[in-house]
Amino acid sequence: MANKQDASGVGVTGEQVRDAVVKAGIRIIKQHQCSICNYWVFWFFENGQLFFNPSCKCNRSGGLRRTWQDAADWINLHSNESKKWEIMQKFGFPVEDVPESEDTHEQRTTESNG
Repeated sequence: MANKQDASGVGVTGEQVRDAVVKAGIRIIKQHQCSICNYWVFWFFENGQLFFNPSCKCNRSGGLRRTWQDAADWINLHSNESKKWEIMQKFGFPVEDVPESEDTHEQRTTESNG
C-alpha cells in the first residue's frame, strides 16, 4: 500500500492503485465536472477492468478501457501534494496515510475547540 513517501517521492504504481480500489470497494472515481454542463467525467471499475468515461452531456462517447498504470500516471503527474492526496483518496487509499495539511489541521483544531 502507498504511504506518504509514495505520494511525495517516487509515486504510486498501477498495482497499488488497483489494490486500493479493490480493497475499498470503489466502483466510480469522479475526476472533474464539465465547466459547461456540470456533468462529472469519471473513471469506473467494472468486472475487474478499469475504464475512463470522458463524456459529459455536451459530448457523448463510451467508456474507454484504461490500465491501472494510466490511473497511477494521472495521480503521479500532480506536483501539488494536497491535490495528489485528494486524488489518491478518491481511488481508495487510506485516509490515515494522508498527511494533514495546515488548512485541515486548522479546521480540525477550530472544530474541536468550538
